[in-house]
Amino acid sequence: MGRARQGHVKFLAGLGAVAVRVGWAGGGWGERGVGVGRRGMAGRGRVRAAGRGRRAGLLLPLSPLTPPALPSPSCPLAAAPLPRSGGAGAGRGGAGRSAAQATTNLTRSVTNADKSAGNEAPHARLLKSVTARRGRVGARAMAAALAAGLFALAAWGAPGDAGAIGSSSHPFSMSWGQSGHSQGQFTSPQGVAADLNGSVYVTDLGNARVQKFGPDGAHLLSWGGPGTGPGQFQAPAGIAVGAGPTVYVVDRQQSRVQMFGTGGEYLGQWGGPGTGPGRFALPSGIDAGPDGRVYVADTGNGRVQVFEANGTHVMDMGRAGQPALPPAPPTLRGAALLSAPVGVAVDAAGATVYVSNPPDNSIRAFGTDGVLRATYDASVGGMDVKAHGLAAAPSGGLYAADPINDRIILLDETGTPTAVWGTEGVRAGQFKLPEDVAVSRQAGLLYVADTNGHRIQAFSLPAEAAAAAAAAPLQPPAARAAQGEAARPAEPAPAS
Repeated sequence: MGRARQGHVKFLAGLGAVAVRVGWAGGGWGERGVGVGRRGMAGRGRVRAAGRGRRAGLLLPLSPLTPPALPSPSCPLAAAPLPRSGGAGAGRGGAGRSAAQATTNLTRSVTNADKSAGNEAPHARLLKSVTARRGRVGARAMAAALAAGLFALAAWGAPGDAGAIGSSSHPFSMSWGQSGHSQGQFTSPQGVAADLNGSVYVTDLGNARVQKFGPDGAHLLSWGGPGTGPGQFQAPAGIAVGAGPTVYVVDRQQSRVQMFGTGGEYLGQWGGPGTGPGRFALPSGIDAGPDGRVYVADTGNGRVQVFEANGTHVMDMGRAGQPALPPAPPTLRGAALLSAPVGVAVDAAGATVYVSNPPDNSIRAFGTDGVLRATYDASVGGMDVKAHGLAAAPSGGLYAADPINDRIILLDETGTPTAVWGTEGVRAGQFKLPEDVAVSRQAGLLYVADTNGHRIQAFSLPAEAAAAAAAAPLQPPAARAAQGEAARPAEPAPAS
């Protein structure tokens, strides 16, 4: 940290300390207000104090004119939930100002009503005196909010600083993108994938396109556009790079999968709305295994469909009546195994297919034969893992994007969380509804599609994971054998 930076931090810290003192000084007025309220309550029996100790009381007249209870700045969480994007300190400040103004309005209305009856009641005069003190209580809350903000700045710096909030095992590396329609900008990116050369592909939902970037985030090209024709999109979602190499893109609204070359050239498509083999209902995630097969999360039909590289349907996973092996719970054996799958990922060995099923907060592990082998329903920090996008970890296990809780989770092969990072926010290492993740073994990075942050964030893989990824073969023999089929699209499946 440079000298100028150190001086900036010391200044902010000192200013924050002053603000805290001012806030506590204002708190004394709140206590006095409580005392006045209690005396008035004992003497008249027409007013009451809401709050004890340092919680300043909000005085309300017990008369037919009493309006609904107003929120107290001393207990804002109980009165009015804070917005997710606001801090607790900011909430206190806003609630303090609102309560003070509301008490002023209440005092005026009660006083005017009593004057119209020919007198000004003592409890109205009491409310007037307490109103001034309530304003000071609001000042105390505002000072506390200011202090919290200043201390946060002193600790973390301004938004966008390189000093990131994140995991010690997966340090923040870089990010790119912002909300917009130009090249390299996003409007709610949905899916992210990386090819064997380190290039990164992103489905840009709001702009109905796919964007391709270099490993360093430099924009390379874009393709697509709104429409229903070949190479166009209405709601691009999941994306994967398979044998060929071929880029597979799911269009949720059109219920189809389109195939492209890595330069954006259109190769073919399959799917369409329906329930039969090869048909979809609002599909989401997609992944390609090392054997060239493609796995699609058919969300609306409650299944994962498996295809050859050219789109020929092979089988379904997760449908009613399919077998399940221990340690799957007995209640799942022979039952409907998936209700609304969203994410899908195949491990590097091509032996396990992971599927996220958000309705029951679970991740299912299937064999490539479609047999359910395990169900993970872990929680972290007292919050269920509500996974969407998945990516197989190079050293085993998988990464899960948990958009509801604004975090990324690494689970080992038993489903036990071993790393978790992220909170809601716009700083590096924070997220706003992260939808998908992708591993690049060439770059040694984990990419995150930060959907409501309108950006891609990259985190370094742990050293052992990066070494495992680098040691893996670039392309297994089965995938090389499938290259000749990858560019031949399958015929559309019959309507059902």
